[in-house]
Amino acid sequence: MRLYHGTTTSNAQKILKAGKFHSDLHGIESILYEGQRKKFKIPGSLGYGIYTFVDNPSMALRFINKFDMDNQVLQVNVDIENPDNILDFTNPNHQEQFRRFSQNLRNVQKANDIFNGWIIE
Repeated sequence: MRLYHGTTTSNAQKILKAGKFHSDLHGIESILYEGQRKKFKIPGSLGYGIYTFVDNPSMALRFINKFDMDNQVLQVNVDIENPDNILDFTNPNHQEQFRRFSQNLRNVQKANDIFNGWIIE
């Protein structure tokens, strides 16, 4: 499957030099956890990960141009064992699943804000 990933030029150079995408798990963990309290990321994006567009480099460029203007689009060829694991926002069922998921997380964030992060059991 041919996928396209939009990123900044500096990130594109790092990816090409390494020959792979790099995940800074330590950095992500420090963002997600503050002491013993888990911080929830409100969906405004899909969260941490590598995002691509199937067979559409112009959409990848359009997406990354929202954040920065010095950008590149990388073509990524991937063999997907189970295509059912792809979140496809052109599919109305996937859109509805994500809407329900993001609404649930927003409610968790609201409750967390109200109770200042206290865990209520």
